[in-house]
Amino acid sequence: MGQEHIDFLRRTDIFAVLDPAELADLAGGLEINRLSPDQIAIKQGDRGSSLFIVKSGELAVAITDNSEAVHVGNLGEGEFFGEMSLLTGTPRTATVRSITETTVLEVTKAILAPLLQRHGELASLMSRILSERQSSNLKTLMELERPSVNVEKETLAAQLTWRIGSFFQLPASIWGKTVDGIAGFSIGGPLGFILGKTDDTPSARPAAHDDRQIAFTTAIITLAAKMVAAGGSYSQREVAQLREIFDIPASDMANVTRIYNRAQGSPKGFEPYAQQIAKIFADQKAVLEELIGTLLKVSQSSGSGRMAMEQFIEQIAVLFGLSAQEVERLKVLDRRGKTPMASDTAEDYLTVLSISEGATLAEAKRAYHKLVREHHPDKLISEGMPEEFIRQANEKLALINTAYEQFRTEHQAA
Repeated sequence: MGQEHIDFLRRTDIFAVLDPAELADLAGGLEINRLSPDQIAIKQGDRGSSLFIVKSGELAVAITDNSEAVHVGNLGEGEFFGEMSLLTGTPRTATVRSITETTVLEVTKAILAPLLQRHGELASLMSRILSERQSSNLKTLMELERPSVNVEKETLAAQLTWRIGSFFQLPASIWGKTVDGIAGFSIGGPLGFILGKTDDTPSARPAAHDDRQIAFTTAIITLAAKMVAAGGSYSQREVAQLREIFDIPASDMANVTRIYNRAQGSPKGFEPYAQQIAKIFADQKAVLEELIGTLLKVSQSSGSGRMAMEQFIEQIAVLFGLSAQEVERLKVLDRRGKTPMASDTAEDYLTVLSISEGATLAEAKRAYHKLVREHHPDKLISEGMPEEFIRQANEKLALINTAYEQFRTEHQAA
């Protein structure tokens, strides 16, 4: 393909993220199809493995509903069609027929797959465009404006991102796996309801490892939303802070925001969610401590309402079965994660090690080894904490190490 096609692809919204070399590779793999007027390009219900970009001409899009073909729009230069089948493996969802002499460029799965592997944001962008188109088509079919159309677009985009990633076997972060209950379909109860399941009944069987990871992450988003609401904030600022704290991929932010907004809009209090997560991790107290530590981190990054949020966290801790001493230790760990633990902060490192003043070196050593065993990142991950939180777990372990070294130094100097 020549420079003309490369320049044309560059002007196409869905490929704007590609660099010149990638555009050249894409252009080199395209097929050129020329259609006469009134020629079918794709037919609803057929299988397909290509999407098409309109190079020139005009096409009509129709969806057959209850045996009646309904015209839902026209396509012109730079627009594309057939992407749903290519991206998710589903049958064609509409019939597209040329109106005039038309030239379309065909993109196959083999050409697109390596680009999606390198650009996660490409799948997210295509899913948003797909969701907008499907919502528009549905509106046309129903001949009315749906009040929840923006929410439906957001939800549909998250679902499509997951389906594209699954079909192309793209790597997904835990934030992207919490998609409308599709990945964690066995999670019932309040957390399942937040994920989009209609069944609000808790599951009777134990949660599998992947489900525990999804429950952990969903609980963080949900309880963070409830916490900042308790602090008097209903803004989107905290969602952006979640992204900064946990390095959430841009492609997963729509899903995180959807869960966050659904949690803030839910009439339920925080208790059902906390009780469910406490039941899931009943034998993994260290995992529950990680969740409390995460909420403390979010609360400290918020601009106001910290006292109310701290009270909220203390109530969560009670439901998790944590003692006041354990909560105080978590608060010290959170505070000392921002400022060095100096030699004049004996009270802090005694709290971190869960030992009292006057403890012997042998007692401190036993307490230290117990904490290391319980809070080692590998053990936490095996118990259901997602790998995406390993940095936070490593920071906590480093502070435990520092506390013990300071106690040992002070004890030897005495």
